[in-house]
Amino acid sequence: MPTLQLTASSSLIVKQEGGTRLQGVNKKSEPGKPLITVITVVFNGAAILENAIQCVARQTYDNVEYVIIDGASADGTLDIIKKYEHTIDYWLSEPDCGIYDAFNKAISRVSGEYYLVLGCDDELFDDAIQQVVNTQLKHAEVDFVVASMWLGNRLRKGMRPSKGWLGAHAMVNGHSVGMLIRTRVHDQLGPYSTRYTLCADGLFIKKLFYSWLRGVESDVVMGRFATGGVSNSNLARGLCEGFQVQLETEKHKFLQVLIFIARLIKNFPRL
Repeated sequence: MPTLQLTASSSLIVKQEGGTRLQGVNKKSEPGKPLITVITVVFNGAAILENAIQCVARQTYDNVEYVIIDGASADGTLDIIKKYEHTIDYWLSEPDCGIYDAFNKAISRVSGEYYLVLGCDDELFDDAIQQVVNTQLKHAEVDFVVASMWLGNRLRKGMRPSKGWLGAHAMVNGHSVGMLIRTRVHDQLGPYSTRYTLCADGLFIKKLFYSWLRGVESDVVMGRFATGGVSNSNLARGLCEGFQVQLETEKHKFLQVLIFIARLIKNFPRL
């Protein structure tokens, strides 16, 4: 239901929320059937959001929750969300401070034991969640799962904990589509950092691997990660933020400086 918020500048901002949860439908984990929350954050994604919603609606696993956080889009995104409101457990539309602020809003509102991030332009295969639950989550206590996924035309498999010196992208196949994370790990590791605009997911992934938390890999191919996201469209900022994350998480700072210089040289024509 729409509500009005008065900002310090005395301008009115409309906050809207909805979904089946607000209509009294509350999902929860059951024995052998954990509730999995899919999170999508979006801003002006009217051209691509519908495909993501349909991917979630087609999941063969029957204990899935869907949460969408919209950053007050002005392009028809909200119309699409309302069109599919019967398949969305909770949605919120209001201004935010970027992707990771939106992630944190979502995580504070999920009911699932685990969550999965799905970008607007990503693809989640129909039986992806069912397969991971059957193979990794039904009988084992794990804190995160790193699954396989398509990245463009390349199939990426497995997790590589020893590759942290090369960055989070070398440790996992992708934060979006390819990982299921136990929601309560944020109680120990905190929220996604809003100090970064592109690489806070990388920082969080490194915290996962460098903690006592238990992660497992899965051969299940979850879906396809879109290669045209925000971080790919702002390469210079992504390289700089990735370098800052490495300095924050790795012991050998000089090695990180050398790697950063090498990446700048390699990508110079694209900067």
